Amino acid sequence: MGARATVGLLLGMARLGAAMQIWAVWDLDLGGYAPPSHFPLTVSSPTGTPVPQAMTVPWGACTTVPGARHCAPIGCPPTGTHVFAVRAQYADGMSDPSNAFTCTIMGNACQCA
Repeated sequence: MGARATVGLLLGMARLGAAMQIWAVWDLDLGGYAPPSHFPLTVSSPTGTPVPQAMTVPWGACTTVPGARHCAPIGCPPTGTHVFAVRAQYADGMSDPSNAFTCTIMGNACQCA
């Protein structure tokens, strides 16, 4: 099967215009394999906090977050703990999940604590 999904999932914050939102940012070492068609990005919560819907991010370079190879806007999740993970979908199957990144949103601040 293809290369492992990601070397690391790093969560950052980006400002687009006046809006603040959290962005998932990750890298992928293809290791000589063909690129995946897309990246399923999931969010869960160990505390039952409502989470953003899972999303499918097409293969391509991130042009929004400086220095990021791949990225996806998460928005501003509600107060609580959120766990983010990304995978790579190849023609012959799905990769293992990336490392999980846990983010705690406190109050109305759109940032990870």
